[in-house]
Amino acid sequence: MANTQRVTISLPTKVVDDLNFISKTAGISRSAFLSALLTESLPPMIPLVQIAASASKDGDNRRYRGAAIEFIDAAISRLASGSEALQDDLFSK
Repeated sequence: MANTQRVTISLPTKVVDDLNFISKTAGISRSAFLSALLTESLPPMIPLVQIAASASKDGDNRRYRGAAIEFIDAAISRLASGSEALQDDLFSK
């Protein structure tokens, strides 16, 4: 069994509803679903985050609420786009 660590996160109600639907329909726990999803999606983002962090002047952690939502959504979109492009480049040969 892999080492695990419990974390607490806050999610918008719609996200929790979608997560509940997916996990119930797939017959797996929310934790198992998120673990599998994040295990695949996070590693390709690490180099992109490192590059972005080294260029960033605003190192403050932001919470997903208020005015920060637009900033975080844009940052995640850029990371996802960069990750997809990186994967396309890696697996195109």
